Amino acid sequence: MRSRTLCLTAVACVVLIGCATPRSYYFQRHPLYVESFLGRKVRCDDTQCTLTVTVTNCAASDGIQVTNPDMSAGPDIDLSHGDASRKRTITFNIATTGYEFARESFKYGILIKSDPGDEFSNARITNSGRSLSIDYLKGNPSPGQYTYGIQLRSTTLNASGGRDYCELLDPWLIS
Repeated sequence: MRSRTLCLTAVACVVLIGCATPRSYYFQRHPLYVESFLGRKVRCDDTQCTLTVTVTNCAASDGIQVTNPDMSAGPDIDLSHGDASRKRTITFNIATTGYEFARESFKYGILIKSDPGDEFSNARITNSGRSLSIDYLKGNPSPGQYTYGIQLRSTTLNASGGRDYCELLDPWLIS
């Protein structure tokens, strides 16, 4: 009995450690699990929430990081704290040179994949494409979680005269 318990405990630890890696696909998209407990969410309590976007590998979605300004948390954004009756502005600033938010209507810089209450509005790209802001006002009732996508592109022209797009970053907003 004792060796069975020890074996089950060891297997459970291996599974938890394996699933809790920062690049884990499952936990990047389900923040209520392990990464939430490890502090991976950016908590936005104020009416202005500023986030830093860093690109290390444009060709992979895990090569784009969204963090708070001191880069200690992210990519999930927690809007559940603070005064829910006030409009909040979420601003993403690109820290890596050579990239900008996409401006094309078919591939705009941010997309909210599910917003049934029209809680997000007024998305705008400023600062020569290096900043993107979107307004949020919590509705009643609110779904509480939203999947958002960040679309970046290179600022330099490729051989065919266009700009290369980065892989879509696809984390969560939690309200």
